[in-house]
Amino acid sequence: MRIDGVGYQGHLVTETTPTQSTPCPSEADLTAALKVTADLGVDVAYTEIDIRMKTPANAQKLQALADAYGRVAKSCINVPRCVGMTIWVSWPLFLANVLMRWLTWISQQGISDKYSWVPNTFSGEGEALLWTSNYQKKTAYTSFLQGISSAPKTTKA
Repeated sequence: MRIDGVGYQGHLVTETTPTQSTPCPSEADLTAALKVTADLGVDVAYTEIDIRMKTPANAQKLQALADAYGRVAKSCINVPRCVGMTIWVSWPLFLANVLMRWLTWISQQGISDKYSWVPNTFSGEGEALLWTSNYQKKTAYTSFLQGISSAPKTTKA
């Protein structure tokens, strides 16, 4: 049997939380992790991305979220065999093309913290997606789009 691709789950945090001690890695470390697998001759993708924090959010925490989403997006762009990214929400409904070959899942209700699985699973944690519960774009939204719009970089892994 041949394996054509490997999906990376990206259930990350912006800060140390009661449930996870290591914050979202650097762009270089994320790129290196994807590259190790891609160098085996398979496609890679982030099949689930959500980046949570201890709540309530504040401006500093939301900026850390934006920075983390930017790093994740850029790490995929840095690896030619990274074929997609999925923002993880409840009830995914359909795929949408984002800048040609980059993919993101859209939920039936939208990619909003309102329908995120995170607060129900990790007490006192949340704010893990690109839109608020009121469907307002976070700065993480812009950082993610800038990340997927960035030119590929040459990295040494």
